[in-house]
Amino acid sequence: MAQSLQPLEIPRLIFRKTHKSHVTERDICPHYFQSYESLTTDGFQPRKDLAPWPYEIPIDWASNPYSDRNWQFQLNGWRKVEPMLEKYFQKDDNAYLLEAIAVALDWQSFNASGAENPFAWHDMATGMRAARLALFLDRIFSKRVTVPDGATEALLECASEHIVRLRDETFISKGNHGVFQVFGLSLLASVALGPMANRACQAYCAKMFRKIMKQGYTDEGVHKEHSPSYHLFTTDRILQFNPRRVADAATADLLARAEKLGPWFVRPDHYVSPLGDSSGKGRRLTGAVKLAHLASGRSFAVADLAKSGYAIVRSDPNAEHQPSMLTVTGSWYSNAHKHNDELSFTLFEHGEPVFIDSGKYGYQYDDKRAYIVSAAAHNTVSFRDPAIEVGRPSRKGSFLHLITQEDDGFVVGGEVERGAYSHSRRLLYCPEKHLHIVDTVQGSEGAEYATSLHFSHELEPVLLPDGFEVRLRCGKLIRGTVEGADLQLARGETGPMLGWESVDYLKLVPTSTVRAVFSDRKVAWRIDLN
Repeated sequence: MAQSLQPLEIPRLIFRKTHKSHVTERDICPHYFQSYESLTTDGFQPRKDLAPWPYEIPIDWASNPYSDRNWQFQLNGWRKVEPMLEKYFQKDDNAYLLEAIAVALDWQSFNASGAENPFAWHDMATGMRAARLALFLDRIFSKRVTVPDGATEALLECASEHIVRLRDETFISKGNHGVFQVFGLSLLASVALGPMANRACQAYCAKMFRKIMKQGYTDEGVHKEHSPSYHLFTTDRILQFNPRRVADAATADLLARAEKLGPWFVRPDHYVSPLGDSSGKGRRLTGAVKLAHLASGRSFAVADLAKSGYAIVRSDPNAEHQPSMLTVTGSWYSNAHKHNDELSFTLFEHGEPVFIDSGKYGYQYDDKRAYIVSAAAHNTVSFRDPAIEVGRPSRKGSFLHLITQEDDGFVVGGEVERGAYSHSRRLLYCPEKHLHIVDTVQGSEGAEYATSLHFSHELEPVLLPDGFEVRLRCGKLIRGTVEGADLQLARGETGPMLGWESVDYLKLVPTSTVRAVFSDRKVAWRIDLN
């Protein structure tokens, strides 16, 4: 096991009058969500779904007025100072910078007092604060701002504790939080440490960044946190932080692969494929893309990332009309943003979402979150009783096979072994024409299972004796039939939860779910899309 490096003490005498300011707005990677006017008039509001929180200094940094873990993280990550910094960078007015420094000093005073604060040393929040401390000290040492007596020493004390904690390898997250920790420490060390100590710290940051990239991305460049949104978020943040600070050539190459893959996860309507904890929009796929040609002469863009846990078939991204996109997921690397969605898929067809994923919801550990991450909330196999846990796969890695072509379509398949049962799936997808799904399950004798199809909340499927039909918003009628199963339709049920879609943070709306319930080993869907 690798040994943690010894903490570094800050040699105070290196802060000289000759310090040259170098910290930029890009270096601290701010997130300008709330305006300064809103902050000062209404209060702190890091997310639109929560009401503003009026505050006065001194602040109770252990506050949790909304019983919301993410809000507590945002508070202790000093999101409050970012509207002030936005004004500072816009106007080059030190009054806004001093206001931000006052907030940092208040946080330091609160935590130095010994007051209990469960999010004081949250890993990502610590990295975010380190970058802001670097900005504050940079401006002080370069004589670009004058602070009250005692403020510099208090900030140095705060910086010292941040450096000591971030120099502990066991504290560095190997997920996306670690990115903020490593870049925050690198920036703070470049300001606060003397030449020798800074060089040692930069070498440590480069080593930790290599570990984060190796653990966080597959060799193909796919982020391992089971979520297209976090692939985009983590990759974009690294690029915004200026990765040349800590990245060697091999790590830079891996990052380039990750950047190139990002738009593949964005649908033609600009929305990110809602797998895992995903939401929001992203940059669409454009530019030169190698196309796969079917026997009929039609051509489609294919990202065969089966080794990493994704398979994507979509319309030519350079065509004016892009009606189709199938995204299949099937991997388990850790519990980070992981849903029980192995071998699940989403389908965007005729220019709109048809079969959707449950979405992100949020990070409150409640019954709604439990449903959203369950197998019953995804387009895959679960138990008939959605309250019965399916369990984690028996191994880590990808469960998908490489994409092949057959019958003028694309075949995506895979197998996953669970403690309760094994599941094999085969999808034959012919864009705009049909989707065939064959599920084979082996488990305990007498057990009952369900293979589910979740529709966009704007659609209202109707059950038929042997399947369903649904009218899309564009007017197209899609019809599905199933063999070897009984059908159920659920929408917005609560006992137990079935048929819900996350449309915003901590916001669910009813959606229709068609479930094919079976006890035999095999069930097959044939869905006509044309």
